[in-house]
Amino acid sequence: MWLVSPDELPVGKRSDAAVAKLRCTAEHLVAQCEGGTNAASNIVAACARCNHTRHRLQKPPEPPAYRRLVAKQVAQRCWHQRWVYDAGLAVG
Repeated sequence: MWLVSPDELPVGKRSDAAVAKLRCTAEHLVAQCEGGTNAASNIVAACARCNHTRHRLQKPPEPPAYRRLVAKQVAQRCWHQRWVYDAGLAVG
């Protein structure tokens, strides 16, 4: 993930859209619209893809279930674009 600038990522062939998915975001484990707070215990760092994908689902899975889903897809090298794995930014 990158926090301040995409220049924090290794140089490589990548699109702006792909890099945007790796931006560091604050993920609310329990969404604010569902009563979640801004307490540190309810917020984790997540790439923009993880954050936005979970909340686009009609019924977002509970954090442990979503963690398992993402881990499985990362292990299969299919969560992010290939260059993310090739650059060592995701272990799969």
